[in-house]
This record gives sequence, structure tokens and C-alpha cells, in this order.
Amino acid sequence: MTEQPTGEINCQVCGVGLSNALELEEHMEVHAEQRAEGEPLQSWHACMFCGKKFAAPEELRNHHRTAHSK
Repeated sequence: MTEQPTGEINCQVCGVGLSNALELEEHMEVHAEQRAEGEPLQSWHACMFCGKKFAAPEELRNHHRTAHSK
């Protein structure tokens, strides 16, 4: 995977926005762990402002702090 210098890359599994290919690669490890544990998509945490989904509540909290707190 090559890193893109600008723009946003969206995860095709949950829609979370990441800044580069390296972040996407690290993020995909979460989904690999979820598949290994048989975790259903419904247990993910969705942002009430934009609908992006996160695997862990702390990811959602971080998203709220960085994307929606102004």
C-alpha cells in the first residue's frame, strides 16, 4: 500500500476516515480481530453526527473530540 499525501481514505468496512494508507492498514487490524472473534457489525459504535462507525467506544470518543467538537 502506498501512502497518499493529501486527502482522506475511508475504510470500506466501517466508513471511518483515515488520513493515509498506513493508518488504514493499522485500522484494518481491528476488523481482522473482530472477524476472528465473530463480532457482528451491529455491535459497532456509530457517530450520531455523521454516521461513521467505529469498532471501539474509545475510537468513537476520539472521533467526536477531533471531528465534531468546536
